[in-house]
Amino acid sequence: MNLPVGEVLEQGLDLSRLAVKELMESFMDKGFSGYIVDTVWGHSGVEEGVFLFRQGFLVGSFFEYMSCGVTYLGDYSMQHVFNSYAAKKGVVDIVGLSVQQVDLIMAFNEKLKVTAELNKKNLL
Repeated sequence: MNLPVGEVLEQGLDLSRLAVKELMESFMDKGFSGYIVDTVWGHSGVEEGVFLFRQGFLVGSFFEYMSCGVTYLGDYSMQHVFNSYAAKKGVVDIVGLSVQQVDLIMAFNEKLKVTAELNKKNLL
């Protein structure tokens, strides 16, 4: 899925050295708007997961198994994205967006919508 470039805050972070739980908590605390994308080498080849945030709240998610051509959207994709953070090889990019950009993404991709609440208590 194509997402706007926005402001690249971090690029090519080594997933094995990333404290994902703390990162997600910081997104919530700071009211982050944008997305985090992880690209990993999984069991079926290259996989990519995205969490989309709007003012600190997780609003969208998708996960792609690139070699299989399979994509999961919304609530069902969340577990796939979280599982991908356990991969031994992968990189993470963090991109900041305006609230309006996030709203546009969600308006044109309603199936990305996450209805499950993500908060510090149920995080990872």
